[in-house]
Amino acid sequence: MFGIPHLHPLFVHYPVAFLILAAGTASLWLALGTPLWRQMTAVLLLAGTLGAFAAYYTGDDMADAFAKRPAVKALVDRHEDAALWTLIAAGVAGGAFIAASIQQASVDKKGLPGPDRKALVRTLLLLLALAAAGLVAYTGHLGGTMTWSTAYDKAPAQVQAPTSPAPQNVPAKP
Repeated sequence: MFGIPHLHPLFVHYPVAFLILAAGTASLWLALGTPLWRQMTAVLLLAGTLGAFAAYYTGDDMADAFAKRPAVKALVDRHEDAALWTLIAAGVAGGAFIAASIQQASVDKKGLPGPDRKALVRTLLLLLALAAAGLVAYTGHLGGTMTWSTAYDKAPAQVQAPTSPAPQNVPAKP
């Protein structure tokens, strides 16, 4: 029977997808200022934060299982630190977008301009979403390097520069 020995590889895809999409919808909110894009960004950031939380807390089991791999030894601490920063950035960005949504709902009742009409607020919130997207991309890069890299499999003294193939005697065409 098929089993899933580690949950971490299942969870890591959610923050990557949701946080990068959130940066895109935040960009649309900056450009258009419509509530739909602010609300969509808030939902994506919340989902990305939850996914980052799940990925972060299932990573230790995976790290322990593959601790002897050279790439894991070399990068696991940096990957874990980046994951924690991603989780923090996603949470801050999500909280800021939720606060902007609450603020917008409050000022809509009074007929005042809220975050949807303030380009500076939209720009600052976009920067938070971009920070979360950049951090999740970096974290994913480190995770992918640990998973797929063979650069760490040999000691540096054993690694040789690639050689070009020797020229072969090819008969001339008539």
